[in-house]
Parts: sequence; C-alpha cells; structure tokens
Amino acid sequence: MLDSPSVTNKEEESMLEVAQMAVPTLVGGLITVTTGNALVGAGAMVATNRLLHTGVAKTVARHVRKRLELFSEAMQRALPQRFTPEEDSEHYDQSIFQGYRYAMDAITSTVVPALGRLTAQYYDRHIDGFFRGVGRVLEDLTHEEFEGLRQIVSAAVYTKESIVELTPWTTPAGDLEARYSRPHQKGKERPVWGTTSPPGFQRTLQLLEQNGLTAPRAPTGTDLAMTGSYKLERELLERLEQILERTDVEPFEAKFERPPRA
Repeated sequence: MLDSPSVTNKEEESMLEVAQMAVPTLVGGLITVTTGNALVGAGAMVATNRLLHTGVAKTVARHVRKRLELFSEAMQRALPQRFTPEEDSEHYDQSIFQGYRYAMDAITSTVVPALGRLTAQYYDRHIDGFFRGVGRVLEDLTHEEFEGLRQIVSAAVYTKESIVELTPWTTPAGDLEARYSRPHQKGKERPVWGTTSPPGFQRTLQLLEQNGLTAPRAPTGTDLAMTGSYKLERELLERLEQILERTDVEPFEAKFERPPRA
C-alpha cells in the first residue's frame, strides 16, 4: 500500500517557497495583460510578494495541506488492496492531477474526500465524462448543497428503479419536496416516493444536468408538467453513492396530487 499521505513541515515549507517565487510573477503577468500597463503589473507583483512573506502565506499553506491530506487519505482508502506505487500509469497520473485540481478549486473542503474517492476509481483508466462531470459538480457545491446531494442520491438508490425521475414538487400546503419515481408512462400507475427538499435541491439538479449526468429531459407537454424533472440511471446513482458515501434517508410514499384550484 501507499505510505502515509500526510504532508510534513518540510514539505509545507517547500510549498511556501514555491508560492513566494511563482505567485507574484503570475499575478503581475495577469494584471499586465488585463490592464495593458506594465507598471501596474509590476506594482501588483511587488504587493503580492510582500503579502506572501507575511502570515497570509502560512494560512494559505495550512489550507492546502489540509485539503491535500483529506484528498490523499480518502483516495488511499478507496484504492484496491492490490495497488502498489509501482503500478503508477499515465491514467493514474492524469486522474490524480485533475482530481487534485478539483480539490483545490472546490468551494468547501467538505467535498474533498469525495473527490479523492472519485479519483481512486480511475487508477487504471482514462478520465471520462463521468469523472469530469462529477468533479465539476462537487467543486461548485457548498457544504449544505453537498449534504443535500448525498440525500438525493441515497433516496434515489432506495427506490431500486433502473431509471429514477427526480422532480421538485410543491405540495398543496406550499411545502417543497423532492419526488422520486420511475419515468411516466401514459395510462400506467407508478410508485412515487418523496423526501423533504434537500438544501439546494433545484440548483444541484441543474448542475447535474449541465455536466451531462442526467438523461435527456421529458418532451414539452407531457402529463404533470414533467419538463421540470430530471432522469438519473441506477448505474450512475450507485457510482455516485460510492463516491459520496450513503447517508441515512428513507423516502415516504407520495402522490402527484395537484394543488387545489383557486
């Protein structure tokens, strides 16, 4: 197995040295290009250099160290027992590099272990649309939205349907719920499950769709205004549940009742 992924103080000092050398030049160059003024760019480079030689640099290094440890430890636990460092391949190098970038760019460190588990699935294969889609969704979620996504996925897997249709649904009482069912077929009854609407439910579904993780939308004009629903395949849901880790949620039976007319 891999050695402990913890970052040593010496390595943290190396991170600081690299940041202190490279970041001011990068910032100065970007501002020069943006403003077209080399003097402004040079001033920004000097200011950034001063900032990185203060306590701010140590704070940045601490955050990088925390995320690196979370990412590496989760990835190590998810790798197969038979894996050894000698098996490193081009696929593995590529997935580690891209997964690490997602981990560093993420809004919250809460998602970093999930990114480590995602990366571990690609130790022996090229990254693909699923890897990129999940990585982009996770890096864009807040802590609350990430917990909401875990609820969505666990509830959808609970239904045991091959394809699950997820629908934001407002009840007659005005409560927003997440609804789970098999895709609608005219004239056929279908079981419907519901949960209290998880945090960020609608935005998270939109992110899943934008990153190619949902099936095509229902056509306009179908019954029950299902154009607001999103379809997820069970195979994808099960992979997501492995990455996100299951959370305890048990959907209740629900019906697609219409709000009363005014």
